[in-house]
Amino acid sequence: MKRRAAPEQYRGRVKVYVEDPLTHMLLTDVWADPRMDIEVTRGRAGVLHMAQATTITAHGEVFGVVDSDFDAHNETQWNSPACRVFRLPVHEVENLLLDFEVLSSLSLESRGRSPETAAQIRTRAHGYARGLVSWMACRAVLRAMQQALGEAFPGDPTQRECRSLDASADWIAARPYWGTHAAALARWQPPGKIRAELETWEAMYRDTLEHDSWVRDFSGKELLRHLRSHVTGLDPQPASAPPSSAADRDLDLARRVVRCMQAQNRQPEVLRRILAILRARTSPPLS
Repeated sequence: MKRRAAPEQYRGRVKVYVEDPLTHMLLTDVWADPRMDIEVTRGRAGVLHMAQATTITAHGEVFGVVDSDFDAHNETQWNSPACRVFRLPVHEVENLLLDFEVLSSLSLESRGRSPETAAQIRTRAHGYARGLVSWMACRAVLRAMQQALGEAFPGDPTQRECRSLDASADWIAARPYWGTHAAALARWQPPGKIRAELETWEAMYRDTLEHDSWVRDFSGKELLRHLRSHVTGLDPQPASAPPSSAADRDLDLARRVVRCMQAQNRQPEVLRRILAILRARTSPPLS
C-alpha cells in the first residue's frame, strides 16, 4: 500500500494504536513521551486496520502495538520501514508485568499478613500455569481452526469447561458451528485429528513449563489476575469500597506495577526498544 508523506504540521507526531486500556496505560507511563499519541481502538483487528490506513498515515506517522497471542512475534522485522505493527514477543501485554521482584516489592510494602518473596510468587504463578495447559492448548487449536475456517467460529471456552484434554475435545466437538460449515472442515474431520492437535499443543505448553519461557507463553492476563487474588498486597482495595470490575482491578495493579518498575528502573526492555525505533523512524527523527 503506497503511503503519502505527512503534511508539514503533522511531521514529528506519532500515533500508536493499541488493543485495550491496559496497553494504553503501560505505553503511556513507560514511554512518558508526549509526542507519542497512544489511542485505544477496536481490538487487534482495529489496530491492524488503523496502522495500515493511508488516509490516517497522511496525518502523521501511524503504528500499532498488539499482543502475539498465538501468532509468532515479528521482532526481527521491527527495524524494517515496512513494519507498522509491532507484535510483542509475549502472549499478552500483561506478561510484561510478571516481574516477580517488583510484585514482591508490592507485597512487602503492604501492611497485611504474610507478604511473599519473588521466589514464592514465581512458584505460585508457575503452579497456576500448570493448571492452564489444557485451556491454553484448546484456545491455540481454536485459533488455528478459526484462521482456516473464517467468521462465526466458536469463541473461547471458560477454564471450567477445559479442565482436561478430554473435556477440551468434548467442548470443541459439541459446537453447532460444525454442522453449518461442513465443506470447510475436511482438514479437521479425520478421526482423532482435533485430539492430535490438542496433544501437540499440550506437549508444547508442558515443555515451556520446564523453561523460563512459560512466563512469556502462558496467558499473562490470567496469571496476573490469579496473583492479584492470592498474593498479599497486590489487591489492596478496602472491603468497604464500592465493588469494581476485574478489569478495573487488573488495571489498578498494572499501574502500581509500572510505578514500582519505574522506581527500580526495571521497565520492560522490549518497550524501550520499540520507543527507540519509533523515534528513529519518525520524520524528522525524534530525539
